[in-house]
Amino acid sequence: MPPAVRDVVDMTIVDNAVYVDGRRTDNPESLDCTYETLRERGGMAWIGLYRPGLRGDHPPR
Repeated sequence: MPPAVRDVVDMTIVDNAVYVDGRRTDNPESLDCTYETLRERGGMAWIGLYRPGLRGDHPPR
């Protein structure tokens, strides 16, 4: 897992959607499902986080 992802803790996902051609086409139930949907359909993912935090030993980038 990339360091930037590994450093994020206590994240609450408030929205997870896939958009294709500017339209919301899916609301995957997990980030793994989001990745698979993007591989199948293309488009872009919107992943909304509520107050994401970093571990205390890593300053914000």
